[in-house]
Amino acid sequence: MKFLGEKGWIKVSRGNYDTSIADLQIGKEPENFSFGAHHVDFIDCIRKRKDPIVPVEVGHSTCSACTIGNIAHELNRPLKWDPIAQVFQNDWEANSKLHYVYERGLSL
Repeated sequence: MKFLGEKGWIKVSRGNYDTSIADLQIGKEPENFSFGAHHVDFIDCIRKRKDPIVPVEVGHSTCSACTIGNIAHELNRPLKWDPIAQVFQNDWEANSKLHYVYERGLSL
């Protein structure tokens, strides 16, 4: 996945990255990090009441980035994301795709 920013870009994949920013400081990879099946790890964490391989916040931001990209692709236009409010700026149609309409009687 490639992230474009005001100061450059970074392209990330499992276990590696490339960037246009020569002096970019990447944090140290966590010890005992594994690229194992995340869904198996998630269930194991529930059973054992432990933290997952990847912090929940990282999983959320990764999923959000993929969802944002999918919505932009579906609408075939650039979108402006507000990371604080977690919504698209001035785009009702794009924002409507962020949530499912649940069947009657079902909710989160």
